[in-house]
Amino acid sequence: MGEVIPVRWFLTHKRPDIDEEVARCLAILFGEKHFSGITPGTELRECGIPNLDGKAAEKTGVIMLGIGQHRFDEHTGADMPGRPGECAATLMARFLGILDMPALQRLFALVKANDLHGQGSPFDIGTLPKTMYEFMDGKDVVSWMDTAVRAVIHAESSGKPFDPQEGLYMFDRTVAAWLYNTFGEKETTGGKVLDGDELVKYVFGSKQLVATDMAKTLSVEEDKALQFILKYLRAPANGESMFDLKGLPALIYAMDPQDPMKAINWLFAGLNAKFQDQTTFLEAVEKFKADVVAGKIEIKEVRTSRGRKIKIAIINNCTNRQMNKAGRYCGMDMVIQRQLPGHVQIFTNKASRLDLSELAAMIRIEEQKATGQSVTWNWNQLRLEGTVPGVTNWFYHREGQMLLNGTPKLDQPATKILLSKILWLVEIALGQGDVSCEGSCNKSCAWHAWGLDRCHQRRHQR
Repeated sequence: MGEVIPVRWFLTHKRPDIDEEVARCLAILFGEKHFSGITPGTELRECGIPNLDGKAAEKTGVIMLGIGQHRFDEHTGADMPGRPGECAATLMARFLGILDMPALQRLFALVKANDLHGQGSPFDIGTLPKTMYEFMDGKDVVSWMDTAVRAVIHAESSGKPFDPQEGLYMFDRTVAAWLYNTFGEKETTGGKVLDGDELVKYVFGSKQLVATDMAKTLSVEEDKALQFILKYLRAPANGESMFDLKGLPALIYAMDPQDPMKAINWLFAGLNAKFQDQTTFLEAVEKFKADVVAGKIEIKEVRTSRGRKIKIAIINNCTNRQMNKAGRYCGMDMVIQRQLPGHVQIFTNKASRLDLSELAAMIRIEEQKATGQSVTWNWNQLRLEGTVPGVTNWFYHREGQMLLNGTPKLDQPATKILLSKILWLVEIALGQGDVSCEGSCNKSCAWHAWGLDRCHQRRHQR
């Protein structure tokens, strides 16, 4: 039968992604012959400690997903090469011998697009959980993803082709009920909310208002935080709706028709999170603009080596997680934010197409100098995605072009590099100024250790 692994629980980073949840779900649904002690309720626990030993943990019944540098971790580590094109879900499927199962192929495509490339709709089960973690308990978010994943596998296994129009009826009526309850303090509803049997009758009835009519009745069409949801509501459904709020409630209901509230509550949770997210985002936009006017946020313009002008916002002692998004929304090419007690994150606007690989190497070198460590100095390794040995407190996200000192997923010490120096490194990385040496371009140059491309080019020219 092959290797059988005892399981007490699964372990991953904080705020698990759809990738790790799919891996756990596959193990529960298809892993009876490969795992002992596994049950439908086997937990997916969170851990904020980096560089754990997945091989040693496995001997104690703790199976690591997406961390641990072992069989279900796709990331590059000091003791394990990266696995291009793989993620925790596909590694689990490969171990279980179900990688080619037809019912899983579209789900794998969604997971890989989200996990490997950061792609997806704001309303799909890969992207929306990232928002939900800001407003819900982590275990509830994992449960929300688990319900959706099981519904997708159930639907795909049935052999019935997904019809994008099938779920629209239930989605539309449920959104209408959510609007009624969310804005229930309006005089038009008398403060009454739908609950229990009334809610089920509304969603599955035939004479109730659809969502757009409900928005008009409640006079909330112009609510700015609601616009994003209403725009999504009006967009036509397509094949990808199987993985988002438009299609999944119907799939969840089909999986468990005896409990219609499961599908309704599932959709309510997603809508609540998205509405709160839009509300806080709009508040952050207004705060960003006000702080710029008040001089609390510094705006700096930097010219690249090609003469292009880059606008950078520097936010010190930032306490609002939405401020970096607000800054990019307001036209910033880059946002550098320092949070208490000193963690620094660097975000870029995708439309600006900035490459932070050289900056990643520069910051990693300077961090090692500041901490008195000397572990990784190879220029190519210093530009790698993720973390590198000796500088695990800086994570380079290549797809999103972000440099993160401390993330919601992993607990890391704050950088020892001053914010002013980080800005100076950013300016140099973008091309500001020329190389500091005037002669043979050798190790006596203060810039030599960074291995900048333009330094290499000058060296070759000479």
